[in-house]
Amino acid sequence: MALFKKNTNLKIILALTLVHFTGDFYHSFISPLLPVLIQKYSLTLTQAGFIAGISRFLAFVVQPPIGYFADRYKTRAFVLGGPLIVIISTSLVGIAPSYAMLLLLVSASSIGSSIFHPTTAGMISSYSGRNLAFSMSVFNMGGTFAFGVGPLFITWLVAGYGLEATPYTVVFGLAMMYYLYKAVPMPVGEGLRGLGLIGSIKEIFGPVWKPILLLWMIMALRAFVSQSFLTFFPVFYTAGKGTRFYRSVRLWQSLP
Repeated sequence: MALFKKNTNLKIILALTLVHFTGDFYHSFISPLLPVLIQKYSLTLTQAGFIAGISRFLAFVVQPPIGYFADRYKTRAFVLGGPLIVIISTSLVGIAPSYAMLLLLVSASSIGSSIFHPTTAGMISSYSGRNLAFSMSVFNMGGTFAFGVGPLFITWLVAGYGLEATPYTVVFGLAMMYYLYKAVPMPVGEGLRGLGLIGSIKEIFGPVWKPILLLWMIMALRAFVSQSFLTFFPVFYTAGKGTRFYRSVRLWQSLP
């Protein structure tokens, strides 16, 4: 507790971290489920890659306008509505009746994730006081931890109970959202409502647009490599050596 100044609201920082954790926990289900989804819908690698690609592309398209509107309107709809969309859409992935519906659910999950990320991250500075870096690190830890335990949880669930069990995961998410509805405050507006789109861009970037663009390019290249690996590693592992290893283990277990 001594690390926090009097003007740092630890309760709200933790609530925002839980928003981050909950949304990313459900959104992390998609990649580890790809091998099972490929088998269920008889997908090609191109179709599987399109699932991941459309998810990231929507995040690229949706986040800037959401951040723009979040700076102008004091509402909790973005903070709470985003993870709620992720929870509901992702939990239904296992019972999608077709590839088209699967794409629709994955797209909705990506849009929900894109809705809450900029808004929630922007609220951290309002309640962190002098501990902005530490508060932001706690907030980021929530998402990182979610992407660590989410795949473990969903693979355990599907391996034991099948894809049809994914809708039951909605119970945990709705319970968490009820708590967050009580705990998350109204966002503080940034006072940019009268500037308009062009005026806002000039106000935000100003003379620092070159280093911002450079950082953006670095993050884009990093995401390209990491997401390609995270998307196809489970697929190749299951289709190749992973499958042979699994069959060898089952054969060994069947020996007297």
